[in-house]
Amino acid sequence: ALAVTVKDGDAIAYAANPAHFGTATAGNGIAFTGGKAMEFGRLWLGNAIGSELLDLPIPISTQFWTAGGFVTNSADSCTTLANTPVALFNFQGNQSACTTAVSPSSTLSFTNGKASLKLTKPGAGKSGSVDLTVNLGAASGSTCTSVGTGNAVAATAAGPGPNFVNWLQGNWGGSATFTVNPTARATFGQYRNTQEFIYLRENH
Repeated sequence: ALAVTVKDGDAIAYAANPAHFGTATAGNGIAFTGGKAMEFGRLWLGNAIGSELLDLPIPISTQFWTAGGFVTNSADSCTTLANTPVALFNFQGNQSACTTAVSPSSTLSFTNGKASLKLTKPGAGKSGSVDLTVNLGAASGSTCTSVGTGNAVAATAAGPGPNFVNWLQGNWGGSATFTVNPTARATFGQYRNTQEFIYLRENH
């Protein structure tokens, strides 16, 4: 919905100021060409594990709420996100600042609600984990856009912009309000079994 006060330089004003266009309820918003849909959304990050010798894909998607829970927004093929709001922290094992870096080195583009986010391979002997988050609110922490000691830079805020601002935060970690940035853990040097197994024993 939109409300605007209409008044000219001679103080002649619209009698019913402010003028209203649409109502901020489902089905009653301003009639854009794509309809009047209103969706409650969030940005989601998933954990990932893999070899330290390969780039590690990090699941990331834009989601919206349905009666059955949050689902990927398959209609979203326009959202973009710079890589610098992706902050890296809590390095464990043989991981430290900039042993891995956020990829791609410029902009993440979403197609059907998903983007191709990766952490670059740290290399042999660099097993361990690192946590990552997306700064949907204020800028915080540091990030790496290239591998190498001393390459850490301040992580930026994702906004302002039409897509990534604090209303894509969630109630992660049991928060009572939707004011928390999404986080995930990337672990290098571990390998998953096929998902059909609950427990697998090997003889050597």
